[in-house]
Amino acid sequence: MHAFSSFLGSVAAANSATGSATTNNTGSSDDTNGTNSSSAAASRTVSRRDSGYSTAVSSPPSSPQTPQQPAHARPAFLQHPLRPTKFQHQHQPAGTPSLPQPTPITDLAAAAHEREVLEALEAVDAAADAATISDRNTRRARAAVRHALRTGGRLDAYLVDQIIGYGSNGAVLSARATERAEPATPAGAPVAIKIIYKAAGLGSSSGSASASSVAAAAAAAAAAEAGCRLVPSEVAVLEELSRECPHHGLLRAYESWEDARQHYLVTELHGSDWLSVLLPGGGSAVPAEEDILRFFDPRRRTAVALRISPGSADLWAWGVARRHRAVQQAAREREARLRWRLSEAGGVDTDCDGYDAEEEAAMAALAAGRPLPALREADVALPDARLVRQVFVQLCEALQHLHSVGRTAHGDIKEENVLVQSVAVACGGPSTCPRLAGAADAATAVAAAAEWAPHTHRALDVRLCDFGHAVQARELGERPRLRSYGTPQATPPELQAAAVRRPRRGGAAVDGPRADVFALGVLLYTLAHGPGRVPAILAAAAEAARASAASTSLSVAVAPVEFPEHGPMPLEPADVDARMDAGCVEVIAGMTMCAPEERWTLERVLAHPWVRGEAARAD
Repeated sequence: MHAFSSFLGSVAAANSATGSATTNNTGSSDDTNGTNSSSAAASRTVSRRDSGYSTAVSSPPSSPQTPQQPAHARPAFLQHPLRPTKFQHQHQPAGTPSLPQPTPITDLAAAAHEREVLEALEAVDAAADAATISDRNTRRARAAVRHALRTGGRLDAYLVDQIIGYGSNGAVLSARATERAEPATPAGAPVAIKIIYKAAGLGSSSGSASASSVAAAAAAAAAAEAGCRLVPSEVAVLEELSRECPHHGLLRAYESWEDARQHYLVTELHGSDWLSVLLPGGGSAVPAEEDILRFFDPRRRTAVALRISPGSADLWAWGVARRHRAVQQAAREREARLRWRLSEAGGVDTDCDGYDAEEEAAMAALAAGRPLPALREADVALPDARLVRQVFVQLCEALQHLHSVGRTAHGDIKEENVLVQSVAVACGGPSTCPRLAGAADAATAVAAAAEWAPHTHRALDVRLCDFGHAVQARELGERPRLRSYGTPQATPPELQAAAVRRPRRGGAAVDGPRADVFALGVLLYTLAHGPGRVPAILAAAAEAARASAASTSLSVAVAPVEFPEHGPMPLEPADVDARMDAGCVEVIAGMTMCAPEERWTLERVLAHPWVRGEAARAD
């Protein structure tokens, strides 16, 4: 026992060791340019989004005297709706060594005491986390990663880089496959390893077993007795899709396994780092101590230090980066315009025609050297319609394949479940060249086309991920049915009443593909307006669903939001920006019809002139 106590003392000393500093490279500021890195999040483990949308637009600081945030602080506009707020995005620089390969435990503890050693280590680490970390999801993710690396098994076939995301259901690691990985996994390929927690009672040492977890444990025992393996539906669905009917727009799974506490799913690593260039120091600042997971690994006989970074490769992150650049551009243009007016008028001309009171107030602030007031929403450019179509078409095609060939309803279409990567593509010719898409008139387009030369340009490549709410059809010829939808803001009208009255059980089964079409229409609305933006009626419905789920008293009744039986989803005047293309508004209305049978099919959506880039001719 004295030797074992000495061993634990060495572990405590190893846990307090300092790690090395990190640096990284920043990406371009173009809407289709991100930093391709191992930090790109491969999948999402959280299925709820609680973020709202603020129409107040803050101008970027125009004075060097503006107080700077600490290196580890995350600006308010970068708070991911699925992540805690005290994490800075870092990615693994090229050439940075991964974790060393483990060695058999021979000199640390006898084989009979191996379990005792691991349990003692976990108890020490859990006590340290409980004393310093208040967020339950953070503590659980750290414990899950420590358990995975200390127990090894099939995980030893991968070189782990860092933790790239986590939530209430699991955590995600970035890694690189070695020759010992399964044949389906290309050797040397960057991968994401998703850790999915098992319910309490399935080998978990934390928490008490609930009725549902006891039932899950009984099902797992029955499956093991029958010689089967019980896996989460997310793993089963994605593996079957990757094996039987892969599609470029669907995240590809390579392999999966499980241990006593958690499941592991290995997928391709897809996505660009959209937020690093917006962080203090361009994302190259040394991470704070709370952004590093330190622990002792007895199999590797070394102290391990893994960086923790929030996922920033999804459509939400791309939208935030694009909007931030649009705000900066609008602020620069406003300041230049106001300075020109000051130079022309020699002061503040409050009687000048053509300028409103807000413009005059901004000009007075600039003349007095005060900070400029916040920009108006109308001053910030909407997302580029070409990029919106580029993302939307890929999602339509992926969902069309999922519904028809895969016979599967996704069940949770939203920004956080779409991964976006910047790629270089060869230009197909003058007719498809994005540089010629913004020509002012036909004569300009003809002149530019005459000078066209072969070149490459940046494009957005997307993957649909997180199949935790997916449902497959049971029989050939049937359509998959859903009883609930993954995200309140995207729940179709036919499931809204059940989301409020029976939030935990769901309602009557409805057509899954049509529910996905509604959610994709909501996503198109968000794409066209800005990250997190949803129509007012859906925001109210989501609030009612959350209030119902949080209510513990049966006597407290929460009334669901009423939707019309027919026609498009009602929109307030403030819901639709007047600058939006009429074709885009028409597509959104067709996809969000209240009656499922009235909703447009994906075939009709893809055939619409606006989707095909023919909006000008359609008008």
